[in-house]
Amino acid sequence: VEDTYEVGDQKELLIENLTAGQPYYLTVVGLNQETGQTTRSETITAVPLGADVDLSISNPTQTVISGQSVTANLVVKGNVTPYPTSVFMSTHDLPDGMSVSFSSADGEVMPSFDGTALTAQVKTSNSMPGGVYEIPFKVQGEGVQDEAVLTLSVQEPRIEVSANTKSCLLYTSRCV
Repeated sequence: VEDTYEVGDQKELLIENLTAGQPYYLTVVGLNQETGQTTRSETITAVPLGADVDLSISNPTQTVISGQSVTANLVVKGNVTPYPTSVFMSTHDLPDGMSVSFSSADGEVMPSFDGTALTAQVKTSNSMPGGVYEIPFKVQGEGVQDEAVLTLSVQEPRIEVSANTKSCLLYTSRCV
């Protein structure tokens, strides 16, 4: 398809509704109005980038006790126009004993300039060992993607034992 744009004395031209990733070939033709002669520039190739998205976590560092869960507050922003109509959230490389579910059942998100909020429920099993884990979240779709990491400190449950007696003989199981 060949399109011609007459720009007159303009030094800039914005061409909209191009397809991201598709090469376009541009040649500038100058016209001398007095003589009618034309001069062509070299043809250049331009490939429009896809819309950009930004994924962030408003609470990127959290602590949880094994067997409990935390909520990660995620925000997906479209940074340029047009931004993708929809993208999908996912996680990968989760440690054993951990699962994640999103507030959007299928993980689909509609980005916006102001940011679209969603939550991710991160559940840990009772047997999850204590430690610091990095949970990668990924937003992807329409040729764009971004990642953000939740740092989760998992603590093993503590057990405290106390007694209200003055003394206790454990070997006889008799308290005084």
